[in-house]
Amino acid sequence: YMHQTRLRATEYRLQVIDEALLLYLDLNGRYPCVAPPDLAPDETGFGFEYADCSTAPNAPGGRDSRPVRTGSLPVRTLNLPDDMIADSWGNKFTYAVTEDLTDDATYNRREGGIFIEDSAGNPVVEDPDDGAGTVHFIVVSHGDNGVGARIIEGNVGLTCDTSTLEGENCDDDATFSSTLMLSRADTSGIYDDHLVFRATTAYGQQIPSGAVM
Repeated sequence: YMHQTRLRATEYRLQVIDEALLLYLDLNGRYPCVAPPDLAPDETGFGFEYADCSTAPNAPGGRDSRPVRTGSLPVRTLNLPDDMIADSWGNKFTYAVTEDLTDDATYNRREGGIFIEDSAGNPVVEDPDDGAGTVHFIVVSHGDNGVGARIIEGNVGLTCDTSTLEGENCDDDATFSSTLMLSRADTSGIYDDHLVFRATTAYGQQIPSGAVM
């Protein structure tokens, strides 16, 4: 019961965060940059986006070498409560965003730079015209086990294990993993992360016959 309660609470927070990011985009013509991941709530800069996004932690491997920045959620920039910076297990969400989309002068919805793959390495999001790697932003809860996540005080809790499936979500590059929750005897297949993301939407495409709208 407690586990299910935390799952629902985390999924609700991700929904609220997704809506807040889209509202911010609508009002400002850009997404917010990431916030410093290593700050505690009583430290200056906690929950505020980097003033210069190019100085935020870099996540290499973005599509067409597009810079991707990773850190914590800028809850104060988004006017969200401080506790929304973390999931219901008390671990900070990881927020990654394509840098060019954090500036209204360079924002172009066709130029996301983040990859998301399933457990077999296939693209979860693939634009009809541009292929994979067009995700704008992603927000990750590292789940019940919290592997690779930072706690509220900013320290890393359990070290990221990049040999596991969910290790793709904490190795600080521009590729993330999204799949159904798994539990196997082989620990490399364990996955309990939760995430939301936004990607380039198709345009100029014919709606397939029989599609449900």
